[in-house]
Amino acid sequence: MNQVVLGASIPFAIGAVVYLSRRCRISLRGLVVLPVCMFLSAVWAVAPDIPRLLGMQALYNRLAHDPRCDIFLWHYTIDRMESDSPLFLPALVLVAASLLAVAWREIYLAEKGR
Repeated sequence: MNQVVLGASIPFAIGAVVYLSRRCRISLRGLVVLPVCMFLSAVWAVAPDIPRLLGMQALYNRLAHDPRCDIFLWHYTIDRMESDSPLFLPALVLVAASLLAVAWREIYLAEKGR
């Protein structure tokens, strides 16, 4: 779970900076591109775990012990020092709620301006 949250947090942080720099406004393109980038980044972060889901245990074991897997957003390093924390799920929910609130606000402002 932590790799998904950490993977999605990079584009989320970039999107938050852009959103705040534009006086809390975002385009329709931004409302679509940001969640897609977050999803792709989260998938990239857990890419070395995908062989395990597909039943390719030998490939998974080889990737789990290869430091070059740090190219997947520090996957190898996180695996070495990760611990189960109950804070990752609320963090993911907070990120999703933030995206929903921004989208809701943009729809409200667009409708109000009509």
